Amino acid sequence: MDLLISQSYSVHAVIKQLSERYERGNFYTWAGPTLVAINPLKDVPNLYGLEQIYKVSCEDKKCSSPDPHIYRIAQKALKCMRWNNKNQAIIVNGDSGAGKTYSARHLLQYLATIESFSEKEIHTLEDRICSTNPILESFGNAKTIRNSNSSRFGKLMQLNYSKGKLATGQIKSYLLEQTRVSSQATGERNFHIFYQVVSGLSQSEKESLCLNRSFKIISSEPTEDDAQNFYETRQAFFELGFSDSDFKSVLGILAILLNLGNVGFSLNEIWNVKEDEEEWVTVCKLAGVDAASLANCLTVRKISAGTLDKRAGVIFSPCETEAECISRRDCLMRLIYSTLFCWLIDQLNKKLSGVTGDSFIGILDVYGFESLFKNSLEQLCINYANERLQFFFLQNFLKFQKLSLMDEGVEIIDTGTMNNDAVINILDGPSSVFGVLNEECRMKRYPTETLVVERIKKAIKQAMVESSQKQQPKYEDIYEFKVQHYAGEVTYSAVGILEKNSDQVPVEMVSLLSHSKNGLLRKLFKDDPKLSPSSKSGRKHTVLAKFKKSVDDLLSMLENCEVHYIRCVKPHESMNPGPVDPVYLMRKLKECGVTDTVRLSSLGLPVRITFDEFFGRFKCLTNVPCADHREFSQLLIDLLIKSNASINLSQIQIGKKRIFMSDQVYEYLETMRIGIRRNAVRKIWCSWCSYKLKRRIKAALIIQRCWKEYITLKKEMAAIKIQAAYRSYKCRCTYKKIIGAVIFLQRHTKQMIIRRKEEAEKRSSQMQDSLLEDSLCLTSIPTTYTGDYTDSSGIVSPIGSDLEDFVSVRKRTSATESLTDKVERNSFKAVAIVSPFRESLSPNKKNETGKTELQSLDDSRIEASTFSSVYNITYLAEAKEFLKGLHWKRGILSVRRIPEIAVVFLLSKKCLNFAENLPQSERPRGLLDILD
Repeated sequence: MDLLISQSYSVHAVIKQLSERYERGNFYTWAGPTLVAINPLKDVPNLYGLEQIYKVSCEDKKCSSPDPHIYRIAQKALKCMRWNNKNQAIIVNGDSGAGKTYSARHLLQYLATIESFSEKEIHTLEDRICSTNPILESFGNAKTIRNSNSSRFGKLMQLNYSKGKLATGQIKSYLLEQTRVSSQATGERNFHIFYQVVSGLSQSEKESLCLNRSFKIISSEPTEDDAQNFYETRQAFFELGFSDSDFKSVLGILAILLNLGNVGFSLNEIWNVKEDEEEWVTVCKLAGVDAASLANCLTVRKISAGTLDKRAGVIFSPCETEAECISRRDCLMRLIYSTLFCWLIDQLNKKLSGVTGDSFIGILDVYGFESLFKNSLEQLCINYANERLQFFFLQNFLKFQKLSLMDEGVEIIDTGTMNNDAVINILDGPSSVFGVLNEECRMKRYPTETLVVERIKKAIKQAMVESSQKQQPKYEDIYEFKVQHYAGEVTYSAVGILEKNSDQVPVEMVSLLSHSKNGLLRKLFKDDPKLSPSSKSGRKHTVLAKFKKSVDDLLSMLENCEVHYIRCVKPHESMNPGPVDPVYLMRKLKECGVTDTVRLSSLGLPVRITFDEFFGRFKCLTNVPCADHREFSQLLIDLLIKSNASINLSQIQIGKKRIFMSDQVYEYLETMRIGIRRNAVRKIWCSWCSYKLKRRIKAALIIQRCWKEYITLKKEMAAIKIQAAYRSYKCRCTYKKIIGAVIFLQRHTKQMIIRRKEEAEKRSSQMQDSLLEDSLCLTSIPTTYTGDYTDSSGIVSPIGSDLEDFVSVRKRTSATESLTDKVERNSFKAVAIVSPFRESLSPNKKNETGKTELQSLDDSRIEASTFSSVYNITYLAEAKEFLKGLHWKRGILSVRRIPEIAVVFLLSKKCLNFAENLPQSERPRGLLDILD
């Protein structure tokens, strides 16, 4: 995706495209030669790493227009260096917190890793190059309000190549923010290394360095990440080849700075150091200097007249206020730390040195444009560097635009002048801000800040008049001055700006530290020619002068390189992940120069479309057949020029790969295209309405037919249901009548059967009662009997008749006679009773017919003595004994004893045969079934 190949060059269209890509997870976008990188503010899986490096290196060989990625810039620079044998430079800039340091780290990782796939020696160099990052970030980065890991110095990492292979590395630093060592703004922290030392050292190491106390230059408490980062920093020192003694010496210098920040001053006739404090004793001990000499350096000013070669005189002036003593103490702290930082850079360069290369790739990580609540000398230098780099970018981009037009074979169009010469002239011209500040620092006087501001305002006004700028800035404070930069207006404060610019290093301090007993401290100030007293000249070099010279050297180096740009921006103001803020993003794109790139591209013939895109978009304008898309484009342009006299070849041209046209021509083509599409849409709409009407009529007819069939079917079904219901009703009525008659007959029939059974049971009960009564009576029976039996009362009963009949007869004949009378009357009658409990009687005999002949005695009365002599008397006794064993109760004759209580039998529920409601299967179907 390239913003400069899009069909719209408005800033709002660019913001919309960037926002849409950001929402889809595409954080990189091309803008011509510039790569716009939007910081996602969170870890994105599979966006970086070895796998992605290998993927990008392979895709770059296969794909002519690969997707934008930060590795693509590194791959492009490496390829151009090997093909053209020309030095390459990658400039990474952006706002604080936009991801410049992170992007530079991944660029360095790609360039170092891509060489280590096959050679072990290169892999070792890659490890050393990557190990410099933790050290540089610890000593040069700090937490600010906008960023938790902000680079407080400019850095150029130069990778030298010999015959296309990585050989050595070199680091250059620009403008370290020294003032952060002694003081920080509210909500910000000192350099990371101070917090790492306090939280990462063991207890014994802290005691040896006297770090078991709180320190004033540490504005907040260390975190757990500081301890982990200290471990990484220590490992980086050892991987680069630093000895343990070197690392301990560096820790000793840091301990001196931490304790020196706690040193206080007291007034005793003159201001002097509080020598009874432990911090002061610790500083003198670790620094290896005389306490009195160091105290004089902090409280007494040494003023020399003349030059170093010829001194006219020396004056010693004690500090009049505590603020002057604190200022000299802070100056000493800044001097020691900046010198230590430069020494570390030199040592890292020695560790990365090797074979001299014939070409290089430089990665420049510089400050972004800054406009804070209070802007001082640091922001002035940072914004000056961005102005110079923006000027270089505009000139370079204009060259790129002209070359792209020449490659397409298009006539070069004058785009006018787009530069920021006027702003640069205000900053470092003959009559400029830099000139006034440098002149005031070199003069032997102490001007007031208001006088300095007045001179600066006068210089700005004169420079604006020379550059034909009519609008003058308005000031609200006498201690402020304003500069209109390319990214916006910035207000600078003149309070303390001269002291920062002069950067006076007391000679007595340098001389004292150069003779220190601390080996590293003595080496820092003795070996540096910039700080050696013997090398001092009469002319002072201010901070602005030295910084301008370093920027000039940097730009002269970039002019001999092929430059690639990465613009890092944040999607919104906060440091948390979230959607894009269009207003904030537009302001930041303006600060990093992307809007100028788009504006420059919009001049001349800004609309650039390939032949395939042109054919796909405007093929509806003509029906003439063409062989290819280029021929179609040429034909359509000829027709366009003939049909519209206001369009000429200066407004539309055909290149080798795409068509170049102005906004007016593009809008005219779009208007024609929209008109044709409207007519087509109108025809389609009419056809569609006609088609829908026919479909609706046809659907209505089908619905009517189906509805009529449905109503007819419903009526037929309703008639069938009514008939079925009526037949069912008639059948139920007939069935109920038959069932009623059957139940009536059943009920009366069963009642009759029950009455008969009850009568039979009653007769049986009466016979049993009669038998019991007659069993106690003696009856004379004929001796021989073959037919009927006739007792003494004249009742004849046939042999073989039921015992029930016999008992009933006897009961009727003796109903009026009491049991006692019967016994007395028949007590002397001998009777032969046939026992049903014996199979046969031994004295009896059977006749021919099979009947038993009973032998009886004479029916005359005899005496009891003679009765006993009869042989049949034994059988009578047995009959009596049997009758005595029977039990009688409630009309029941039983062999067993009848229980005294009533017995209730619980039976399971069943349908009785005399129930009125029978199951369907058992209901009678006719009269015969009822009577059965």
